Amino acid sequence: MDKDNNWMKYRKIFDCINTTNDDDTFSSIKELIPALDKFLSLAPSVIFIIDYSTMKYLYFNGNDFTGAVADDYLKGGVEFAISNVHPEDNEKLISQIFPSIKKFLVKLPVETYKDYKFSFNFRYKTRDGS
Repeated sequence: MDKDNNWMKYRKIFDCINTTNDDDTFSSIKELIPALDKFLSLAPSVIFIIDYSTMKYLYFNGNDFTGAVADDYLKGGVEFAISNVHPEDNEKLISQIFPSIKKFLVKLPVETYKDYKFSFNFRYKTRDGS
């Protein structure tokens, strides 16, 4: 699959999910950032928060792990990130993981979305190509 095709598949999965950009949600996220940064100092990992209605990152931290800088992700959004996901894992994300998340979320009132967190693993290419 090429990256443009992957991007369109991701967008299609989440096109029906509409969230509201309420101040409470964004304030809650901003309050979490110091704790996330402290947690990340304990082990190499990547943590991000995505607004699926805009396909933009609200928070991204993982500079040492990926070799890219957080600004690349914050500016480029999910489109930038998926271009570096291993092709086999990208296919699983597109065909299995994200459709399952969508199937779950569309049954819920939008105002409850912030009560749910999803976690999964996948392989990712670093800036040096490894």
